[in-house]
Amino acid sequence: MRRILILPLLLLMLTACGKKGPVRPVEHALPEAPRNLALEQRGDGFLLFWEAPEANQDGSKLPESLQYRISRMEFDPADDCPECRDLSSPLARIDSRYPQPARFADGRFAFFDAPLKSGTGYRYRIEALGPRGNSGEPARVARAFLPPPAPPGELAGEELDRLIRLRWEPPATRPADAVFIGYRVYRRLPGELWSLAPRSRLPLQQPGFEDFAVENGQTYEYRVGVLYRLAGQEAESSPGHSLRLTPAPPGEPL
Repeated sequence: MRRILILPLLLLMLTACGKKGPVRPVEHALPEAPRNLALEQRGDGFLLFWEAPEANQDGSKLPESLQYRISRMEFDPADDCPECRDLSSPLARIDSRYPQPARFADGRFAFFDAPLKSGTGYRYRIEALGPRGNSGEPARVARAFLPPPAPPGELAGEELDRLIRLRWEPPATRPADAVFIGYRVYRRLPGELWSLAPRSRLPLQQPGFEDFAVENGQTYEYRVGVLYRLAGQEAESSPGHSLRLTPAPPGEPL
């Protein structure tokens, strides 16, 4: 009788665990591609801008922080199809919480890649990474690096009451077949990083600028670049020498 009872009991124990096949790993959603990837030539390098994805590819919510992998590939600008093959190699890995050597400002990330070689094409791929380091959908951008234009000449300024007035000399040379777009003025407080955005929304057409968004007694540092259109692409010079100025009311020592 005991043998008859033991057999059904063993069968019950084998089926009670509920495992009917191999264990499947938990799947993690992968991020969508970074948004609004853009490329600007500034000085001796490219400045890449991008924004965070809006969601994972399955529509689920992104984690609170992301990592981005930036890859780069050189190519011949005369090649008809640089996108036909992808030989990119990793360039940088950016943590959204602590983005150095990138920066985060005005809702987007920025990464400066320099120095680059004139006449060489560069293709960039940026991917947001999943929880296990798996690549999400990539964003890509590519263009040729043009010879950097010469910077503007000597920069001078006036320290006035709640006003800084700047003047500078035009560049000594202009690239052949270049179309002048305008000047860009950048400002920072001493000890801080330079702003990525110029002080004026549109490029300046004359070699001068008045900055009314200043406070008396506060020191500001300025520098100026010049923007051209070359071969259908925009290229900005390296900035000229910087200048520190402190606005003050008339008659007050600086």
